[in-house]
Amino acid sequence: MTDSNNIAAIDEALAVARAETARPSLILVHTHIGYGSPEQDNFKSHGAPLGVDEVRKTKQALGWPTGPEFLIRDKALVNFREAVTRGAQNEATWNEHLNIYTRTFSEIAAELQYRVRDELPPGWDGDFRYLTPMPRFLPRATHLAR
Repeated sequence: MTDSNNIAAIDEALAVARAETARPSLILVHTHIGYGSPEQDNFKSHGAPLGVDEVRKTKQALGWPTGPEFLIRDKALVNFREAVTRGAQNEATWNEHLNIYTRTFSEIAAELQYRVRDELPPGWDGDFRYLTPMPRFLPRATHLAR
């Protein structure tokens, strides 16, 4: 697929891939880093922000209005606001399922919570054996100076 902005072609490729159940599918989509900007396909567009003039030129190249400086189109704003409601509903459903899981599998649910918070459970090091290097494991020269 040579045009990563062709949504219809991407949808079609996804439909074909989903219909193929006997083997894996791979969809190759060619993209342009910094699409539409003066820095398109240049490594600079990956790590450095566009300047004011480059942003204006990018908006012009994409056919977007150049003002106001920060613009959220009405359709996008509606979608973002609906996403807040959907997210709250999804979070409530998740929390319900997690509560049921926690009541049913309390020990592994507690472990899951530690992992989610990126913490270690209390006493994780209680059976930890501190090793002292034995003389035969001490560093030593691997060859003699001649």
